[in-house]
Amino acid sequence: CFSSSSAHHYFDQPTPKSQFNFLFFSHHQQMAERLTFKVELWDKFTQVSKHESQGVLVYKELYNYFKKRVQIEEEYSKNLSRLHQKTFKEAEDVILPSLSGYSLGVAWDHLDKSVLAEGQAHATFATNLTNSVLEPAKAMLKDIEDRLKAVHSDGQRLTNEQLSSIKNLEKAKNNFHKLKREAKETKQSLEEA
Repeated sequence: CFSSSSAHHYFDQPTPKSQFNFLFFSHHQQMAERLTFKVELWDKFTQVSKHESQGVLVYKELYNYFKKRVQIEEEYSKNLSRLHQKTFKEAEDVILPSLSGYSLGVAWDHLDKSVLAEGQAHATFATNLTNSVLEPAKAMLKDIEDRLKAVHSDGQRLTNEQLSSIKNLEKAKNNFHKLKREAKETKQSLEEA
């Protein structure tokens, strides 16, 4: 219930007694509008549930994208490292001594360092992507899935309870009309007798 003390707290300023009724009724009007929305939402629980499941699928697709991206970056880094090991390390013994001091030797050395640095940069990027995006996304996805399971379970239980209540209400309504009809017939028969 909306009291005058909560009205003071709600608006962070003193509320005169004359304004209280307005606040009280406008608050209940807003609550009624929210209840209407909730009732409409309740009737559409299955649709909302499917919509939320689609959202989880989008999160999974994003997670899988970043997971594949990390794998590609790691593989590219390893391939550059292998290229460095195979090409440049073998060339150190054979080619570089004859090119030492020439511009081609300097270019070869710069290329060697460039390939090594690029491989390390891709390895660092893959590690950062894993730590900054992939791991938090995995935790978030698990949390969302767990919460959605709980919401779906509760929603399904409540939907079943609602359907059961509606059936019981229909039975009670039919029984009421039947008894009302019988009472009317009994009253007529007593009046006739």
